[in-house]
Amino acid sequence: AAIVALGWTSAPLASELVASWIESGVAARVADEKRAEAAARSELARAILAPYATLAPGTSCHQWLVLPEPWRASDFVARARQAGVAVTAAEAFAVGRANAPHAVRVCTSTPKTREELRRGLDALASVLCASPTSAATLV
Repeated sequence: AAIVALGWTSAPLASELVASWIESGVAARVADEKRAEAAARSELARAILAPYATLAPGTSCHQWLVLPEPWRASDFVARARQAGVAVTAAEAFAVGRANAPHAVRVCTSTPKTREELRRGLDALASVLCASPTSAATLV
């Protein structure tokens, strides 16, 4: 119980450092820089992918890419992975047995640089331009 009680607080050094950042304005500057970077990355995603699909508005660290017909989310995820890009189907975020839209979550904060993000977004745009192929035809 004593070990658990001691482990449930933040480290004093970390608390002092954060307090110092707040008092000096460093924390506010870092937050402003992160918001500006998120906005720039969101704008880049909209510029590259908007001609092919609908992106959710906003400046978060991810975008929802609503797939155009005839794409299904699972097919798009597989084709994106083949192109070297990992995206997550909306179904992973659905609650219960609700039907998920044919959409994918594109994380714009994971790539280290905007150039790396641009390459990934260009790859997604190429996948969107191609037509999905079915692995099997049902008759």
